[in-house]
Amino acid sequence: KAIHAVGVAMILAVTGCVLPSRASEIVKADNTDNLNMGSSWIGGIAPGTNDVAVWDNTVAANSVSLGGDLSWLGLRIDGSHTGNVTIAAGNALTLGAAGIETTPNITVTLNNATAFSTNQMWSVASGTLIPVGPVDTAGFTLTLDGSATKQFKGAVTGGGTILVNGGSFKMTNPGAVATGSAVIVSGANIN
Repeated sequence: KAIHAVGVAMILAVTGCVLPSRASEIVKADNTDNLNMGSSWIGGIAPGTNDVAVWDNTVAANSVSLGGDLSWLGLRIDGSHTGNVTIAAGNALTLGAAGIETTPNITVTLNNATAFSTNQMWSVASGTLIPVGPVDTAGFTLTLDGSATKQFKGAVTGGGTILVNGGSFKMTNPGAVATGSAVIVSGANIN
C-alpha cells in the first residue's frame, strides 16, 4: 500500500495534477483583525474558497471587516457562540455551496456585499440575519430556512430567486429587488 501511495504521488507530481481539496472548517480567533488576515483565525490561515468560516465559543460578540474581497465555501455560527456578529461594509464576500448556517439566538449583520457562486441554503435557526449590503444572486437560488427573522435591507440583484420557507421575512427596501430577480415567500411570516 505504501508503494502504491508513493506511485500515485509521483504520477500526480509529474503530470501536474492536483487532487481537489476537502472543505476545512476554519475557526475565528478572539480578535477583530480583518478576516483576510491569517491572524484573524486559529491556526493562522484565513478561509478560502473551499473552507467554511466558523464562529464558535472561541470568540464572543465580534465586529470585523473582510479586509478585501473574499470567497468562502460558507459561513457557520455554531450553537456554542455567544454575542452578535457584524461584518463591516467595504468589500464583497462570495459564498459557495455551504451558504450560511447560524443556530444561536443572536443577530448576524452583513454590511458587506454578498455574492453567490452557486445555489445557496441559509439556515437561520433562531435570532436575526440582516443582510444590509447588496446581495448579488448571480442567477442562483437562495433558500432561506429556519424559524429566525431574515431582514434584507440592501438591493437584491443578479436575476436569481430567493425562496423563504420559514420564520419571518422582511424586506426593508422592497424597491431594491431588481427586475429579473424574484422573492417567493412560502410558509413564513412577512413583516
